[in-house]
Amino acid sequence: MSDLSGLTPDGNAREEAVRILIVEDERLVAVDIKHRLQRFGYSVVRVVSDGAGAISATKELSPSLVLMDIGLQGTMDGIEAADRIGKLGDVPIIFVTANAEDTILQRALKGNAVGYVLKPFRDREIVVSIEMALYKADAERKLREVRWWTENTLETISEGVIAVDQSGLIRYMNSSAELLTGWSRDEVRDKTAEDILQTDLLSDESESQVAGRVEGMTQIHPDFFSRRVQLTTKNGGRVPIELVERVLYSPEGDPRGLVYSLKDIREYLRYEGELHASRAEAIEAARSRSEFVANMSHELRTPLNSIIGMSELALERAETTELREFLGILRNSGNSLLGLINGILDFSKIEAGKMKLLDQDFQLLELFQGCLEHIAVQAHKKKVRVVQCLPVSLAGKVTADKQKLKQVLLNLLSNAVKFTNSGEIALTALQEDPETPGAMPMLRIEVQDTGEGIPSEKLEQVFDAFTQIDGSATRHYGGTGIGLSITKSLVSLFGGTVGVESEPGRGTCFFVRLPIVPAAYELTPRAAFEGRQVSVFSSSKVEGAFVVDWLEKAGLDVRQFDGVGELEKAELDGEASDLLVGLGLRGADLDSVSHLRAKGSSIPAFISVPIAGAVTHKSLQKTNFVLNEPLRIELLLHRLAVALSGEEENLTNGHDATASGLAHNNAAPLSLGPKQKLLVLLVDDDNMNRLVNSKLLEQMGHKVIKAENGRIALEQLRQIEADLILMDLEMPELDGFAAASAIRKGEAGDHVTNVPIVAVTAHTTENDRRRVFAEGMNAMLVKPFAMEALARVIAEVTGSSEDGADTSPRDRMREERRQVEIPSGVPEIHVFAEELASFTEEISAKDADLGLDDIGRRSTELRGMAKALGLVEIDNLLFRAILACRRDDSQGLAGVWSELEGALDEVSRSRG
Repeated sequence: MSDLSGLTPDGNAREEAVRILIVEDERLVAVDIKHRLQRFGYSVVRVVSDGAGAISATKELSPSLVLMDIGLQGTMDGIEAADRIGKLGDVPIIFVTANAEDTILQRALKGNAVGYVLKPFRDREIVVSIEMALYKADAERKLREVRWWTENTLETISEGVIAVDQSGLIRYMNSSAELLTGWSRDEVRDKTAEDILQTDLLSDESESQVAGRVEGMTQIHPDFFSRRVQLTTKNGGRVPIELVERVLYSPEGDPRGLVYSLKDIREYLRYEGELHASRAEAIEAARSRSEFVANMSHELRTPLNSIIGMSELALERAETTELREFLGILRNSGNSLLGLINGILDFSKIEAGKMKLLDQDFQLLELFQGCLEHIAVQAHKKKVRVVQCLPVSLAGKVTADKQKLKQVLLNLLSNAVKFTNSGEIALTALQEDPETPGAMPMLRIEVQDTGEGIPSEKLEQVFDAFTQIDGSATRHYGGTGIGLSITKSLVSLFGGTVGVESEPGRGTCFFVRLPIVPAAYELTPRAAFEGRQVSVFSSSKVEGAFVVDWLEKAGLDVRQFDGVGELEKAELDGEASDLLVGLGLRGADLDSVSHLRAKGSSIPAFISVPIAGAVTHKSLQKTNFVLNEPLRIELLLHRLAVALSGEEENLTNGHDATASGLAHNNAAPLSLGPKQKLLVLLVDDDNMNRLVNSKLLEQMGHKVIKAENGRIALEQLRQIEADLILMDLEMPELDGFAAASAIRKGEAGDHVTNVPIVAVTAHTTENDRRRVFAEGMNAMLVKPFAMEALARVIAEVTGSSEDGADTSPRDRMREERRQVEIPSGVPEIHVFAEELASFTEEISAKDADLGLDDIGRRSTELRGMAKALGLVEIDNLLFRAILACRRDDSQGLAGVWSELEGALDEVSRSRG
């Protein structure tokens, strides 16, 4: 047979030989057994002939196994000796005997032995018996170890543990359960869990609520659920516990009982109470802070409105240069204070996590151009050029929060203007490839200046709140040091990153990386550009690359020169282009242009000039067109097309600037005079605000009626037909929200239910903004505001006509209702028509389950689209639908929707 002695019961090699003690009183038999065992690799540690010797040898040698004869010398037989050895430890014993009497066998089976081999035996019998005895002994030893660890672990944990069988009788209870319940293990031997676990609900939940919660938990995990209860102890005490029940299963998967876990939660409940109290305090503190910031904003903005408004009114009437200078300082100081207030409010909103992104579609080119024009005046005062490089491929539509992205760019651009005293500031964009396959590409926007730069050790600090690169910067340049910190937080809201690269004396580059993918700009093909060439030279490499990209994409053949000298040489060599574009010219470059024009060059020339007064240069007297900066690329393309097509347009006098100074009119300035005179109801409880705002309105040509609060406003509206209402929000007796709601409900008369209402407020929170539009107001104007802002809002909400016709909004509304205005060439109108048609079908469906709230909410969304597309009639009808929903007027809503279906037919026909 194979040698099994060198293997463990699981088949692995033994680390040491099995050590066997032989107890045999016949010497020859003992020697035979010893030799046979040694032949199979077992180690025989000793041979003894009596029971006492066996006990002594076991104590001394700690054998792995004992082979014990039953009939031994002396007064102690093998069975008695085995019993005594069993008390010394876990040594397995096999009886090896020739006695097969039943009485002896019965005694042996009741003893401590694990095997019984009859003499004479074969080798296989003794080896198998030894291995089985060793296996059993090893298994029992492991089982005892597991049991020891289990019992000691259960005894040391703080939770009480109680195990019950299927009949509910307690089978196990640890010491922690004894302490919690007051019952000892001896006392619960014949008791069930229900006998000692007397509990009541801890929370305010009803039994049915608890049952429902437990049922929900068991659906997720059917063998486990927990609940908080009050445990009544043996002595009548009350202890709050977390009681957990788990099902116990047999290895075959049959349920065998339950295990209860009892956790004392007195400390937990105390901490939970403290946490709830702390949370309530934190919420109250945050509410108080928000209220304080809102109130401070209101209290600061209200007098600022008077300061800025009065200074603008006075500037219009100032007769001396010195007085205009003083008033300009007053107005600029008010605007600076307003900027500080806005910065602190933004910082507060970001800290409180209340700043949210509101996505919309817009052109990236439009945003870049607007930002550059915003800072151009301050930059030009310092003789610093502002240029851009936005590729055609990135200048199209994007979807993002336009206002917050604009704030990011203006913060970076304004910072660059502040610290740049010469040279240029460039706003550029490029698309970065994704770092990993499948990831979204990033739009990288850079603001590069030629300022003094930032020391490397200061770069880490520039985005910290209320920090500037040195203490003198605040005194020299002004500011609070929170602009870049706000920028970093806003960029994080977009899911992007912000950084800075700089060297002292070599300028600074701030950059943001945003997960935004702009579309390409849709350039309109121009037949006039086909086969034509334009020469371009620029004082800025950045701007030169920008203009060349756009001109080439528009279909022009572009030759780029480094200066006027190269251009002059090309003309002398007979290589003149069809057009000449010079960008950012000053000094010597302007002289060269003058020299070139004096020689009789007839090439149409387009020159951009960076600073006021440059237009008086003699070179510009023969220039076809002078473009103001920052350059509007669409305007340049238009002017070039006109020049090449020969269309009738006065190019020789087509200056954007005049000899009296450079008027920044790349975009047509908003006229502050009204397109039509309006009857405006001004509602404000502040005397100074009423005075300032009424003067602003009167200076714009409107007639003003004033009211001190919402109640008086309603009374006046019943007697007049106002074209517009400017409504303060915070007033006594009846505030602006309630007044607007009352007007929309017809409480001031049906003749004014649709009159445009502009909320005029010093509050700037998102909640205020939502409430304004929820109550039916058309726009929101934040105090303080400039006259231009007021004029723009009035134009937006009243739809001022461009022809200056003196008609009221009410007359125009009646006229507009006769015909649906559908702009041509607007692809988004198809999407809107489909949306409106789908919604109309949904409402008309017999099984429609739409409430007035749902219809009102969806109508508000559709109205925003209609307004954006210029669908005036549909906009007005949707507004009436919203009002009908608010009044619970189902009949009125049905009438409005009938009109909407007719308007939709007009839209559908226009699509065909």
